[in-house]
Amino acid sequence: MLFALGFLAGVAVCTFLAVVLTFFNVPIVRSTITMAEAIKLAGPRPKGGIYLPRDEAEAVRQDVIAKNRERGKDTPISELL
Repeated sequence: MLFALGFLAGVAVCTFLAVVLTFFNVPIVRSTITMAEAIKLAGPRPKGGIYLPRDEAEAVRQDVIAKNRERGKDTPISELL
């Protein structure tokens, strides 16, 4: 008897929670998204980056590509090695 009463009470509570969450789904999601955006904007923001200088090989490759571009030619890979 107690098991049946507990089972029925559990089903009633689950049904009530499902109906309430379904009914209030849109306001809950909307307020959650608003709060998440406010928290994201309140945090620290990146203010720059780390830029590694070009090494000599990369500088030479870029010079070869620029010279060939001025001549209107494509740069073969053999010239870049």
